[in-house]
Amino acid sequence: MLRLKKDGLPDKRQFRYKWYGYEEKPPVPSQRPSRKAWVKTNKKHLQKINKDWRNDNKEKLTADKRDYWNNIRNEVIDAYGGNCQCCGESDKRFLTLEHVYGRKNHGRSATGKRITGKKAMAEVKRLGFPKDKFQILCFNCNCAKGIYGKCPHQIEREVRA
Repeated sequence: MLRLKKDGLPDKRQFRYKWYGYEEKPPVPSQRPSRKAWVKTNKKHLQKINKDWRNDNKEKLTADKRDYWNNIRNEVIDAYGGNCQCCGESDKRFLTLEHVYGRKNHGRSATGKRITGKKAMAEVKRLGFPKDKFQILCFNCNCAKGIYGKCPHQIEREVRA
């Protein structure tokens, strides 16, 4: 692909390697020692530095991690309507992610481990919030559906109908 300068003319710098008889641009050896080799020789020192830094900044790291997971949780809850699909509860502290067809089919990672809680919310965000596989329920409705197969609110609706 021909690289152009701002004035629209071809940039001749990209052809310099051909002046020296190369068909392709030759690889340029690094002028500094390899970072990988340096890390390998200084591994213990780096571990000590990192451990000390984490100990000194424990509160900041904890707060950052909490904010990160809360933001993901709020995104997922908002994407699915922001309230329980069964009873209408809207207090975010009570809302959970529910696997519509159970965790057998959609509750495992690529390695086969079960995904629950925060990691399930991150996985749902990564998948683009699929409405057919997941929904938001309050904790009571989610537990009742898991134990009894149906939520008491659904049973009441079926009796009334």
